[in-house]
Parts: sequence; structure tokens; C-alpha cells
Amino acid sequence: VINDIANRNDSQRITGGPLTVDPQQLLD
Repeated sequence: VINDIANRNDSQRITGGPLTVDPQQLLD
């Protein structure tokens, strides 16, 4: 779970905004 949060934060940093991908994609 911690890694998922870290990955999510990294994605937000790269895009410079909220994630636009479907949350289900993070589980794949």
C-alpha cells in the first residue's frame, strides 16, 4: 500500500496535476 501511494505521488509529480488514469490501472 505504501508503494502504491508513493507511485501515485510520483505520477502526480510527473504530470504536475491530479492523476487522470483510472484507479484500476494502478492495481494492474
